[in-house]
Amino acid sequence: MNVINLILDLANKIVNEQITLDEAIKIIHSPGIESKLSKRILSKLYKLSNKLAIQSLHTTYYLVYLIYEATKMINNKKFQGLVAFTLANLSINFAEYHSAIELYQQSLSVFEELKDKQRIGSSLGSLGNVYNYLGQYQAAISYYNKALDIARETKDLNSECISLGNLGSAYEYLGQYQKAIDFIERSL
Repeated sequence: MNVINLILDLANKIVNEQITLDEAIKIIHSPGIESKLSKRILSKLYKLSNKLAIQSLHTTYYLVYLIYEATKMINNKKFQGLVAFTLANLSINFAEYHSAIELYQQSLSVFEELKDKQRIGSSLGSLGNVYNYLGQYQAAISYYNKALDIARETKDLNSECISLGNLGSAYEYLGQYQKAIDFIERSL
């Protein structure tokens, strides 16, 4: 069985409760598998996970989690950051907010190291969203402001509008309606 089929099979077995996530991770970290992992193989699995998300969110979550674990064994920071970001997005679907925060922080750290401004902004905005879901509006506002600064620095008007709208939403939750209106109007 090739590595791609093995990892897909492991994700399905986790969903069907035939093995645990920890057992699957041990299999991936075994010497025979580790030596066969490459960015090319993990990229194929990552692309497949995007298609699979439409059919089964649970399988996709476990597949991306296994890819995330496998990326720790290859030396490709950008790919590690992308997979951590994707896993954080999937974690939100299962209300795993603290896990999402940790994963977004990891992706942010990678993208800062790589000086990838666009993805830094996305990570900051996503962290703001998680804190907004948790009702921690001041933390959300802090992250949204940082994302707004990046959007303006990179002249990304779409991200700027999203950040302004997010700020408006957070201020609305705080009951600061005039401030919320000001941000939402600026986002239009």
